[in-house]
Amino acid sequence: MKRLRTLLCGLAAASLAVAGLTYHAHTTQLDAAHNAGLASATSHVSKRWYAAAPYLMPLDNDAPSATAIMDATGLKAFQLAFVLAPNGGGCTPTWDGTAPVSNDTAVSGVIDAIRAKGGDVSVSAGGYNGTKLGQACGTPEATAAAYQKVISTYRLHAIDFDLEEPEYENASAVHNEIGAAKILQRDNPGVFVSVTTAGTAAGTGWFGQQMLNEAKSDGFTPDDFSIMPFDGGFQGASSQTAALTAFNGILRSTFGWDEATAYAHEGFSGMNGRSDSGEMFPQAAFRTVLDYATAHGMSRFTFWSLNRDRQCSPADNNGATSGTCSSVPQNSWAFARLCAQFAGAGHPVTPPTDPHPVHPVQPAHPLPPLKPAPSPTHQHPGKRVVKEGVGLNPAPGASKALAESDVSWYYNWTSAPGSVTPPKGIAYVPMIWGPGSVTPNQLSDAAKYGSQLLTFQEPDLATQSDMTVQQAVRLWPQLEKTGLPLSAPQVASGAATPGGWLDRFMKAASQHHLRVDFIPVHWFGGDFGPNATNELRDYLEAVHNRYHKPVWLTEYALTDYSQPTPRYPTPKQQADFVTASTTMLNGLDFVQRYAWFTLSTRTSPTGLYDGTTPNASGRAYRQAR
Repeated sequence: MKRLRTLLCGLAAASLAVAGLTYHAHTTQLDAAHNAGLASATSHVSKRWYAAAPYLMPLDNDAPSATAIMDATGLKAFQLAFVLAPNGGGCTPTWDGTAPVSNDTAVSGVIDAIRAKGGDVSVSAGGYNGTKLGQACGTPEATAAAYQKVISTYRLHAIDFDLEEPEYENASAVHNEIGAAKILQRDNPGVFVSVTTAGTAAGTGWFGQQMLNEAKSDGFTPDDFSIMPFDGGFQGASSQTAALTAFNGILRSTFGWDEATAYAHEGFSGMNGRSDSGEMFPQAAFRTVLDYATAHGMSRFTFWSLNRDRQCSPADNNGATSGTCSSVPQNSWAFARLCAQFAGAGHPVTPPTDPHPVHPVQPAHPLPPLKPAPSPTHQHPGKRVVKEGVGLNPAPGASKALAESDVSWYYNWTSAPGSVTPPKGIAYVPMIWGPGSVTPNQLSDAAKYGSQLLTFQEPDLATQSDMTVQQAVRLWPQLEKTGLPLSAPQVASGAATPGGWLDRFMKAASQHHLRVDFIPVHWFGGDFGPNATNELRDYLEAVHNRYHKPVWLTEYALTDYSQPTPRYPTPKQQADFVTASTTMLNGLDFVQRYAWFTLSTRTSPTGLYDGTTPNASGRAYRQAR
């Protein structure tokens, strides 16, 4: 698959990504005897951020400011491209074949600025141009030694190996790269290893299958294989999701995995906007693929490149592909926001409130009990479990943590349980996330798995479902056909504000005789003191007084979003708030359900569980009365 040389496309044929398994609350202590560079490093982002890190060329293609992107989108991780062998020959790492890593200062400055704001990077080796280290270094051991210099120099928690033509078609070079990845996995305990290969309508082509066979024969099992469904006759999201489904079958047949295990090892690497071959992938297509990836519990979602994540002038770039803009209409960093969503970035809330009511909408039918009903074996003596729930993204240990959490319900921002099996006695509540989720398959899944339906995730935010009121109203009859009780759209803020997004929707719903059964609320408090519980109660009461409907608190936690970098409470502050807030919520009759954001610290610092072990907040949540 040819690439425009000006694009230096880092997703073109095959890549290996190595990301450290370090999380917000825990820094992995690595074996110093194996890797002095990693042993002294700490990570400020979770594994999920490395899996969502889009590509950025820091020295070429009109490089944008990484810190400005962080401020605008909440993105916390970047894959910096590209490390190559020297243009003059040799087995030492350089940037773009010209600048030795050993005396670099320019890229180091970019990395330092990102880390100063609480983010981190991976480094991508390969790309379309230049000579790759797998070609220049004669053995897997020599190749691994060259990459280890990059890891140690930049104290990396993530490294990406991008193998393109002609290296991709060179069996010896691929053997060196796969062998090097295996050595790095062995010598850097606790790392996450991902392999990305070219995508075809059949999943992947002959060279991709040979790479999988090489990994299997070498005894190398990475955590993730990704495909790149572009520059191969694709057009739109449906062709990409079909390729992802086909690739899942290839993984199952090659490694003997079941479907869920294969999806848990599968990722997506796209090209935003116009591809090199003229395929078009606008934001709506990316949202649909993101819905697919989330619904199936896939482990990676990334794209080439941030240098292109802005609008050309004119918007279609006169029908040409560019390395510095997307050739589709967009706001700057619109695709980066989707990566931030995949990583589970939180959302600012706590708006002003107004208690003046609006006219009620179409009378709602009574809410049925969640299915299945909570099992008595999951209750502590005297515990009120019917309200308490949690939001979760797939993460290692999530199923076990959920089963032991003593909640009565959960959701995962999509329409089916995916890779997390609903434990006995804990109900699953589906969600139709955005306009791209209003499909026959997702609506059918929602009706199959749920007894209530959450709708449109934060339509008032460009970083989330980003919908107009009119768009939601047009789609609403399709949601009603599921027969499920429906939540209102889940706004990020201003749920009780006159003239706000939800206020306008509820008025439009009344005018069009649309059914809305309950009001979902998101709340993230920036006051970490004792008054936080009172602030939350006041907001919930204002929402209830305005719409006179049952309220579900579907996302809540303590997080201060008043600064570009979110501020989080201490473990004691959060645990104290959990105890006080759950007591308050259990005493409000109009609050039917509430869900903490989130289950795992591997997807948010506010998580209740560190892997499968409850932290102080998790223990407090389990003891809620």
